[in-house]
Amino acid sequence: MPDTFTLGQNYDVTGIAPDMLATVLEDDWLMNLAPPKFSDTSLVVWEMPENGYGLLSLKGEGAHPDVTDVPGYRRMTMAPGYYGETVLIKEDEMNNAREIGSTHEPMDIEKRVGYIQEQIVKRSFDRMRTLVSALARTGQFLVTRTDGAVTHTDTLEGYSSRNVFTPGVSWSLSGTATPIDDLQTWRNQLQLGTDSRFDENSELGMSSPTLTDLLATAQVRSQIKIDYGNSVASLKKLNELLAGYNLPKIVLYDDSYYATKAAAVARTGAVRFIPAKSFIWKGYRKDSSPVAEFQLTRNSVKDAMAGDAQLAPGYEWAPKGRTAVGGEIAKGMYTLLQRQLIPAQYRVDIGFNGGIAVKYPSAWAGGSYT
Repeated sequence: MPDTFTLGQNYDVTGIAPDMLATVLEDDWLMNLAPPKFSDTSLVVWEMPENGYGLLSLKGEGAHPDVTDVPGYRRMTMAPGYYGETVLIKEDEMNNAREIGSTHEPMDIEKRVGYIQEQIVKRSFDRMRTLVSALARTGQFLVTRTDGAVTHTDTLEGYSSRNVFTPGVSWSLSGTATPIDDLQTWRNQLQLGTDSRFDENSELGMSSPTLTDLLATAQVRSQIKIDYGNSVASLKKLNELLAGYNLPKIVLYDDSYYATKAAAVARTGAVRFIPAKSFIWKGYRKDSSPVAEFQLTRNSVKDAMAGDAQLAPGYEWAPKGRTAVGGEIAKGMYTLLQRQLIPAQYRVDIGFNGGIAVKYPSAWAGGSYT
């Protein structure tokens, strides 16, 4: 009879650490904008505090104080996106495929499952990164199926008008661009009327082409001198210069992915998670409150069988064990392997439901130029 079991329980999958995805997410600058967290709800839900206002009223000696109110919270919700994929290892592959590195040895099924697991876990991670990047840069993300239908989208209200910037003179115009002045102006706007901060303790994420443009501007390269009259000629020196102006530290983020199989085979047309000529400004709250989280919501695939409910003929549930991902991720993501005897076939599944909850959108900013 075919079995259904969780990866890592019945196979010691070569090269796949049980906490692989959780470890990668923890160390990733983009995902640290909205760290993953499991929420046992059907919707992405969070509370957004209203802005405070006013000054304490003058009471006067012997008088009664004014009756007033204080700001509250808005309960925000969004429908989660349902993400998932299946990979099949069919009978012809099992019979005819050779083991990698050999001339005729049969395929090692455990290694093959491990490789598939690694690839689709990375696809999950990359999907999360594209969502976070789009929302932080533009205030909106939009996901479509292969048939073009929109299935998951969200917009931060008012974000594009308050927190998305375009330089007055494009940073690609090296002779006339003024990036230091731009950042100072934007910082002053972003910090007005909010407890979010965009000073030297904040971070400005960008890819190498954007950094190249910044280092080429006359304002950075020749108009502003550093110690002993030297010019800025490196990321380290540029960050020292920015710190002197109480501006953010630049973080270089060059991770990318191939959007199609053809592009991957040709090794061309890789897509940057932070596109060239764009940036994400990661501010912070004065009270160190978390700004956002990537909520992984309830997923029925992970539910146990109810009562005496029966599986379809030919399948059975496996004992509970480790999953291929750990921590908060494991609570909201499923990673399953199903084995069928006749016809011989393995099915590898991975998926999650979720979306991004931004409690303090005032602590993010983004921008781009041409």
